[in-house]
Amino acid sequence: MPYQLKLTASDKKGLIIVPSYYEMDDFHLFADYPGTAYHGRILSPQTGFDIWTNAFDGYYKLGLCYTIMFHPQIIGKPGNIILLEQLMTYIKKFPNIWFATAKEIAKYWRDYK
Repeated sequence: MPYQLKLTASDKKGLIIVPSYYEMDDFHLFADYPGTAYHGRILSPQTGFDIWTNAFDGYYKLGLCYTIMFHPQIIGKPGNIILLEQLMTYIKKFPNIWFATAKEIAKYWRDYK
């Protein structure tokens, strides 16, 4: 869930953090940069779909904020764009879903929580 991080004791507004987790970041599922210290996993789009829909089911069941991080150079590959379309189709089947940016989530959290 989003949370507020007060930067000082007198901070009235604070910074709203909208967390994303390792398995919810397309970079960690699909990126690989040979010759660098980063050794990511290159998984199939189907594996990514399985990971993300399974996570969505849990987040939805518990009423949590489901946050995925996409990088254009990763999700923008043809097979991964199909994955994104399939994921959006899957999520849209559920009632009361709100697709929002992190900025929109932070504003909602600040205004209504």
